[in-house]
Amino acid sequence: MIRLISFGYGHPEGVPEAHNVLDLRNLLRDPHVDPELRLMTGEDRPVVLSVMRQPGANDIVDSLCRLANAVATGLAQHGGDPVLAVGCVGGRHRSVVVVNNVEQVLLCRGWEVAAHHRDIRKQVLDRQVES
Repeated sequence: MIRLISFGYGHPEGVPEAHNVLDLRNLLRDPHVDPELRLMTGEDRPVVLSVMRQPGANDIVDSLCRLANAVATGLAQHGGDPVLAVGCVGGRHRSVVVVNNVEQVLLCRGWEVAAHHRDIRKQVLDRQVES
């Protein structure tokens, strides 16, 4: 079982405990900057398209899939499930899209996967919009 967690750095719970954590804040443009996408989540098609059409998005998904495979293989000797966490500012857009894409790839490759979106239903963070 590979466990995937999406989360937002801007929430008081902080970074979840995981074997590996990927910070997307400086890797992919935040859909939050687009007023039409701000109140949506990474489960809405316009947000998915916005994130996955960015340069590097597919490479990030591929890299996380390889990492999940490596961690799962390494932990198989010691027991326990690998946990990978993916964060963005609010945990509603980029991290959700990436985790969902990684989940789908891993499922197609025969892995048992559990994805959890810790902050997806939390209120949109009131913050300065970066461009």
